[in-house]
Amino acid sequence: MVRPVRNEVEEGSKACDIAAATCSPNESCLRKTVMFYIISLVSGFIFAIGLGLANMTYPAKVLRFLSITDLSSWDPSLGFVMGGGLVLTFISFQLILRLRARPFFFGKYCVPTSRLITPNLVVGPVIFGLGWGLAGICPGPGIVGLVTGNPKIYVWFVGVVCGVYAEYAFGKFRAYRQARAAKKAE
Repeated sequence: MVRPVRNEVEEGSKACDIAAATCSPNESCLRKTVMFYIISLVSGFIFAIGLGLANMTYPAKVLRFLSITDLSSWDPSLGFVMGGGLVLTFISFQLILRLRARPFFFGKYCVPTSRLITPNLVVGPVIFGLGWGLAGICPGPGIVGLVTGNPKIYVWFVGVVCGVYAEYAFGKFRAYRQARAAKKAE
């Protein structure tokens, strides 16, 4: 029987930066940081292989999954890939959080605990879904697809970079406006 272990869980993403931020600069810290990046590299490689084996790097395959209006050409395989990933992730997270008091390369687990539904939480996925549906390219397979030489993927990637920058700039502008309004209120 799996016995629950009391975990150190950190709220919010700002406290959950890379492993180097959680240790003092010494040989042990360097080793943890190197291992963190090696494991990240291996994880990314396994992810890319899985996407390739499932043929999820082809936008046409994704678009066939999204075209539910024409059931004769509908391809449900993406649903099985996503479902399998969700089930495996859910089970793994439950086991890891119960079996390990703290992660290997961080000081604490970084698990979101807020149940607040914000406008960003609603609008972000809608925009993400629109972009995914229009292009047929999900970010994971899109990044893996950068090595294929497909010009559509490169155009998509430029759009992603522009979108990330636009969101960053909008966040800075919003923070500036809030700070300015708070200063006026004083």
